[in-house]
Amino acid sequence: MSLIIAFLLILITIGCIFHSRANNYDYTLNSIKVVKNSINQLNTKLTLILTISLLVFWLIVAKIYLLI
Repeated sequence: MSLIIAFLLILITIGCIFHSRANNYDYTLNSIKVVKNSINQLNTKLTLILTISLLVFWLIVAKIYLLI
C-alpha cells in the first residue's frame, strides 16, 4: 500500500515539475513540500523499511525479467 502511495507521489512531483516548466511557474518547491509532508505522515520506521524493501524487490524482479 505504501509503495503505491510513494509511486503516486513521485508521479505527482514529476507532473508538477513538467507543468511548471511548461507554464513558467515554479511549482517545484510546492510539490517538494507536499512530498515532504506525505513522508512525515509515513514516518514510522516499519513503514519506511517495508517501502524500501518492496521497491528493492520490484527492482530485482524487473532486472531479472529484463535479463530473460
